[in-house]
Amino acid sequence: MIEDKVINFLSKLDSLTFLKYTDLPPGNHLVVNESVKDLIDSLSNYRRLMILVTDNTRPTPTKELLNSIIPNLNGLEVEVVIATGLHSMTLSEAINMVGNINIPIHVHNADKDVHEYIGTTPQGIPVELLRSVIDSDAILIISYIMPHPWSGFSGGAKLLLPGISSRESIIRHHVRFYNHPMALPGVIEGNPFRSEIDYVLKLLPNDIYGINVVDVRGGVIYGTIGELSISYAKAVDACSDLRIRDVAGKFDTLVIDARPLNINLYQSMKALFNNLMISHRNSLIVLLTSCRGGGPREFVDYLLNYDKMSLPEGGDVVPYLVASCIRERLKDKELIIVTDGLDEVKADNIEITRNVDDVVKLITNRIKLGDSVGLIYEGSKYVHRVKGGLY
Repeated sequence: MIEDKVINFLSKLDSLTFLKYTDLPPGNHLVVNESVKDLIDSLSNYRRLMILVTDNTRPTPTKELLNSIIPNLNGLEVEVVIATGLHSMTLSEAINMVGNINIPIHVHNADKDVHEYIGTTPQGIPVELLRSVIDSDAILIISYIMPHPWSGFSGGAKLLLPGISSRESIIRHHVRFYNHPMALPGVIEGNPFRSEIDYVLKLLPNDIYGINVVDVRGGVIYGTIGELSISYAKAVDACSDLRIRDVAGKFDTLVIDARPLNINLYQSMKALFNNLMISHRNSLIVLLTSCRGGGPREFVDYLLNYDKMSLPEGGDVVPYLVASCIRERLKDKELIIVTDGLDEVKADNIEITRNVDDVVKLITNRIKLGDSVGLIYEGSKYVHRVKGGLY
């Protein structure tokens, strides 16, 4: 892989800071498999239960968790909703993801589903959620907690907004806050993108529970279970311990390995978001990504030609917003994307190249000239920040 080719050479250089970690598994108190029974006992007190799960863009062990829960919910009216937000997903893809569970499965559609207004957030965002979920007695949210570029961490109430929200609610929220200076990976406090999402819990009358997964190793699922607000906060603390890393200072040149989200360029951007906070102004950022699934092309066009494009009227608008945010946060930096999955092209301060040798020479020369150079292994798994502050 192109990531290994570059890393194997650079990691041998003495004057480079190599940020690679051997993670220890979370504590045994976070083993989800052993806590499911108590959750089932609580859910058995309700008549109608809606289970919200992430779509196939997240590594949530959905099938395993549903198989451990649903057979024990005798007598309950249960439906599973795939909380897609503005993502697209077919019913066959959903069935393949959740397995043969013998209960109704609904894939959320922000444009066509029936949504109901439930209130307005403190910052004025009207919240419209899937009516069938509002009408339930209880909600169980199953999600994977990991650093998120704008909401601090993924999961939790994000399966409500944007997960099962109308297009208007999603766009009003995202456009308002996606480029806020505190909308950063790993940041909850002072982050309006996140606080507006969490406020939705106060607008719902339903009892809401969560299974918040923070890691999966050797068939063991680690996370927290219980009332959503409390259990999610505990999961964020556990995820922070696993994924947030402090460094002594910023780097002049930062090389970021996009794995394990090197699926395509769009997903690889999460590695970039996670680590821009430890780069100086005028830094060189080198992103290593195989991009096995390409761009997709639409996202590459947004990234390279953002100034000539406008917010799409339909479909998923988030790739456009991601491109906009990346361009804004890179305005005083240079980005080189090293990949064998995309055509070579250059636009303004962003270059896509397949030429590994030239990039390695460039980084080596910068080290010789006295640049501080950082190399981050599996950058989409970790958020790096300067010790003692965010920036």
